[in-house]
Amino acid sequence: MFIGFFDDSGKESDPNNRFVALAGYVGRPEWWADVSTHWQELLIFHHLDSFHLKVLMSKHFAEKSGWTGNGVNQ
Repeated sequence: MFIGFFDDSGKESDPNNRFVALAGYVGRPEWWADVSTHWQELLIFHHLDSFHLKVLMSKHFAEKSGWTGNGVNQ
């Protein structure tokens, strides 16, 4: 058995957005258990409850964390 996780980016209903991206990962359940364990360790290490790129790129989070617009941590 395999388990897959997928996500999309873009809005196909928006005429100004010509592109939609879809990405995903497929793996065995025991592999996902290892990934989940390591992911939780990374979140704890970086003092995060969760991670979402939209939040990371927000001005509030960037200012709070010391990240600049070019992705360099000051």
